[in-house]
Amino acid sequence: MVRNNNNNMPPPTDTCIDCYSDGAIAWEAIGMGFKYICFSGNLRIRQQLVRIAKRKGAKILPYSLPSNSLDLEHSIDPKQDLSKFKSKFL
Repeated sequence: MVRNNNNNMPPPTDTCIDCYSDGAIAWEAIGMGFKYICFSGNLRIRQQLVRIAKRKGAKILPYSLPSNSLDLEHSIDPKQDLSKFKSKFL
């Protein structure tokens, strides 16, 4: 994850970050202010992340993104994909 240090805007409140099994990325996501984080790694690390997230007002979600999610990892045109995804809910 990259954050522009010149921009102190918080992440959108409805954004979920899937950190797979990487506890360090999940910890960073909590610290950056993301409220929803998916983590599929080690149970002990997950329990620690849940405690940290609770203190920060975040949630560690089940082991994968919900079915109504949009994964932009391999997207060629994220802006277009986001527009299509958003239109489903309007």
